[in-house]
Amino acid sequence: MKAVPEAQRVAAHLWFWEAYEPAVKCDLSCVALRSEAGWIFIDPIPLAVNAMAEILEIAPAAAVVATSGNHERACCVVADALGVPFYAPECEVTPDRRLAAGQVVFGDVAVHAVPGAGPGEIALWHAASRTLCLGDAVIHLPSHGFALLPEKYCADFRAMRGALDGLCDLEPEIITFAHGTPILVGAREKLRALLAE
Repeated sequence: MKAVPEAQRVAAHLWFWEAYEPAVKCDLSCVALRSEAGWIFIDPIPLAVNAMAEILEIAPAAAVVATSGNHERACCVVADALGVPFYAPECEVTPDRRLAAGQVVFGDVAVHAVPGAGPGEIALWHAASRTLCLGDAVIHLPSHGFALLPEKYCADFRAMRGALDGLCDLEPEIITFAHGTPILVGAREKLRALLAE
């Protein structure tokens, strides 16, 4: 995949970039989230060297994370380039370190399970910034709108909905996605409304 030329700083603790991937016929989105330990690159796709340097001028890189077994993307390449470990949940991807629900990692990021979505899917919760980083469970794309992962792609749609309902209780103000632009205002209310449909 060709490197994305630039990233957008959407909040003091958050950078976002995305690109269309013809192989999967979908937009792939990713973020860099600033934790106590430094930047966590979540489900990354390649980013131009000068754009990456702009992010790293603010704080060092701490890790690369895949939110599911479907999201190896450029994780290994980015982790190697930054000299940081690659983390992933229990799945077929072979990371440097495994993530599991209940862990607190990178100083202040909690790991939550999202059963029923992608293989081994997790969400990351950064309480300090009220930011919830989701993988495939919810999409926010112009072509599909704000929607749950279609049932045909889920292992257990009902379990996924239940997990998302529980994540609403965290009261996120910002939600990011592996497919789509972040919601920066009223995120909890929008997710609650989606789940009520």
